Amino acid sequence: MTRWRNVRAIQLPSQTSSKIKLMIPDMINCCKEMIAYIKDNIYKAHEAKAISACYTGDTVANCAFGLKSNSFSSTDPGFAAVAKGEVFGSNYWDNFAILCAMVAPAIGKLLRLRIIHKDVEDYFVKVINSASDFRIKNGTRKNDFLQQLIDTNEQGGKPVYNQIEMAGHCMTFYMDGFETSSILLSFAFYELARHPQIQIEIREELLAKSKYINDFDIDAINSLTKLDNFVSETLRLHPPRQSVSRICRSDITLTSRGYDIIKKGLAVVVPIYALHTDPENFPEPDVFKPERFNKQNQSNIKKFTYLPFGEGPRMCLGIRFALMQVKLALISVLLKFHITTNEQFKGEIKLDPKSTFLHTAKGGLWLRFEDL
Repeated sequence: MTRWRNVRAIQLPSQTSSKIKLMIPDMINCCKEMIAYIKDNIYKAHEAKAISACYTGDTVANCAFGLKSNSFSSTDPGFAAVAKGEVFGSNYWDNFAILCAMVAPAIGKLLRLRIIHKDVEDYFVKVINSASDFRIKNGTRKNDFLQQLIDTNEQGGKPVYNQIEMAGHCMTFYMDGFETSSILLSFAFYELARHPQIQIEIREELLAKSKYINDFDIDAINSLTKLDNFVSETLRLHPPRQSVSRICRSDITLTSRGYDIIKKGLAVVVPIYALHTDPENFPEPDVFKPERFNKQNQSNIKKFTYLPFGEGPRMCLGIRFALMQVKLALISVLLKFHITTNEQFKGEIKLDPKSTFLHTAKGGLWLRFEDL
């Protein structure tokens, strides 16, 4: 519990609304790199997750560490490997490692299981330590997560974190902001392609504000109700994490049945995807309906049935950052392109059976972008 609170306290200051507001210009620059890449490859089919991962990888590296990862053009084996999805494997052994990390960490430690590739871990240690050393020696300051760690280390005279711990905190921040956001963005692109009328309506909402991405500040973005409802429905039907685990802190009797008791210390897996697609919670659960999240309809959503970011004190801390980076990406693309499904993409998507933790599509999500 103490370790969790310490980690959360480290990340909290970088996730406030005021901090996110300062990150928007850097996010917009990453959007422009994505737009340039799509324009240069306008006649090609694109796998949505690949594009999304490059973008979210760039935004986290830039906003959190002040680093230019250039994922759309880089051949660097570090950040490029992360952006191309080579950090988390999807074979059964990798899934077993993730499962152990969620519900039985002692077993994972005993078997020395890894959920992140060793070469990427080494790369993070090298890059983060190099960046922090450069700032300290040259008196360079930036308004980001890495600077927060550096300042904490310098306040008491004695360093709070060694180099490995500092790189570890940065790596956690990167993974939290990169992988799940790229899944959300890729499925958002997919749903826009499947629903051209929704795509048109959101674009009209954007153009009513401006046709230039630089004009979308935090207030303008927060006022986009159609876009917000669309993202919320995408999160319902395609939650990046299919489940979340928690440790029960006291004996609990399930009130729905009256006699099942969950004992203190037991690991409980909450099936997010199952809750989101239960017809008792969401009528016509397989139908994509952003209007579920209209202001007048929100009261119909039962508490604890919509959990894309979890709930309670352990709710995902990066919710503001994730939503802002995804919304800016969607705004930038919709102002420039019309999205359609590619001819090689047929029928409904099928979830990858080897990905038991993350919500990923088997065979990818193949789309095309057309100039407006």
